[in-house]
Amino acid sequence: MKLQGSCVLVTGGAGFIGSGLSRRALASGARVVVADNLATGFRRNVPEGALFEELDVSDPIATRALFERHRFDIVLHLAAQVSNIISHKDPWLDFRTNVGGTINVLDGVVHHRIPRLMYASSMALYGKPAASPVNEDCPLRPLSPYGVSKLAAEHMVHNTAARNDLDFELRVTSMRMFNVYGPGQSLENPYQGVASVFISNVLAGEPITLFGDGLQSRDFVYIDDVLDAWIAAVSEPRTKGLRINVGRGEESSINDLIDAVLNAFGYTRSTYSVLKKPELPGDQRSIRADTTLARDLLRWSARVGLSEGLKATIDWGKKTWNANASSS
Repeated sequence: MKLQGSCVLVTGGAGFIGSGLSRRALASGARVVVADNLATGFRRNVPEGALFEELDVSDPIATRALFERHRFDIVLHLAAQVSNIISHKDPWLDFRTNVGGTINVLDGVVHHRIPRLMYASSMALYGKPAASPVNEDCPLRPLSPYGVSKLAAEHMVHNTAARNDLDFELRVTSMRMFNVYGPGQSLENPYQGVASVFISNVLAGEPITLFGDGLQSRDFVYIDDVLDAWIAAVSEPRTKGLRINVGRGEESSINDLIDAVLNAFGYTRSTYSVLKKPELPGDQRSIRADTTLARDLLRWSARVGLSEGLKATIDWGKKTWNANASSS
């Protein structure tokens, strides 16, 4: 289904990835409705031209009313509680938002016979894989309430689409995203994105906190590459029913990330404070995406390397930080 001329709902559209998708959808000629409770997103992120609806998808009455007010053709479902740390402190929040919210969105999709749904899934589903890189058929053993809730919601999405009592074709796709970073990621949320957390630490002159030994490795993928993957997938009919990894396919350690951020600001570990704390529960040790499916099906691969992406993110962070400081 093409975006042009469609009415697109973006849940979580005031957040980092959701706002980027909202801008892309508008640029493609779609009408866009953004639904967000602003718990971690910001009203300023909603692009001009999009209609904003402030609501929580975990509220079934508000979500039902949202689907009654609009005739959606496509739903991009990104609304979620995404912090591993918070998920251990309040697992019910994860299940209310990530599972309950997804069920409420699915109810709207089924009741109004909306043919296209894309779900924001996560690398957290893989837990501690036996081998790396991980492809979409690897065993799913999430380590945190966050990962469990995202897995349950992904199952709900695909099980709903497979129901034999639906009187319409529901085409669903889950995008299993790895560590997304880039300009626009919140510098105010200490739980959103390790790269942006480290950058905001340095901008604020605060110590960087390292959980564990720093040898944990992650697959960092730049925001523009992630948006490219989503836009390529939404109108590709062969993505129906699939789960697709969205990563760069390369591993970088947390230590490497810290050093790169410090170097970009002219610091080293000998000149900047790095506090060490115990490893967080549910932390994945090492993970890297096998992106063969995305490459073959979407003709997509990540183009922006970590050093290039970090430079762009830090340049943006400095400008944003200075602008906020001058206006306060």
